[in-house]
Amino acid sequence: EVKTRLAEAVPDAAEFYAAMLRDVLRLAEICAAQCNARASVFYTPHDAFDDREDSLRHFWQGEKQPQGEGDLGARMLRCLNEVSSTHIVLIGSDSPDLPPEYLNRGFEKLCDHDLVFGPARDGGFYLIGASRKVPDEIFQNVAWSSPQTLEQVLNNVQKLQLRAAQLPPWDDVDTPRDLRQLNTRLQNDPQRAPHCARWMRENLGL
Repeated sequence: EVKTRLAEAVPDAAEFYAAMLRDVLRLAEICAAQCNARASVFYTPHDAFDDREDSLRHFWQGEKQPQGEGDLGARMLRCLNEVSSTHIVLIGSDSPDLPPEYLNRGFEKLCDHDLVFGPARDGGFYLIGASRKVPDEIFQNVAWSSPQTLEQVLNNVQKLQLRAAQLPPWDDVDTPRDLRQLNTRLQNDPQRAPHCARWMRENLGL
């Protein structure tokens, strides 16, 4: 499954999404090595790693666990609260050229904050991290995939009197416009997301 706004405009969008996933997994492994952390995949649907043609087994052989049921907030809460780790940082599969230092800084911020967020320029967030159990209320009354998503989460954080830090903003890839911006960023340094750079070069002539 891929994002509908990309699928409607990009030929073979599933192949591009596969390239993004490979680059994000590469990024996670780089960060894990730099931060002495563990890289783990939280996946959906529950059978995504079964033995089939489109299995995620082709992408990842490391630590993994299913996201479970519920909306995005419920699944993120489960990821944040069920991992046996002092500090955890989550990123999505749609920020393939996110600088590794942003993840490193996320872990650093958690040394003296309860939460850390990486704001996306579309109003959401590309990263969330926690150094403690996250209350269920943090994602209550949040409109996902809206320009107010992060603002609403931060309002809940303030009400809960939690200490939150923010990283520099970054763009995830949701739309054809985001794809063009990704290509611009990769022109000078394709190794930031080599699988995406190769796919765009071979399929879009970018």
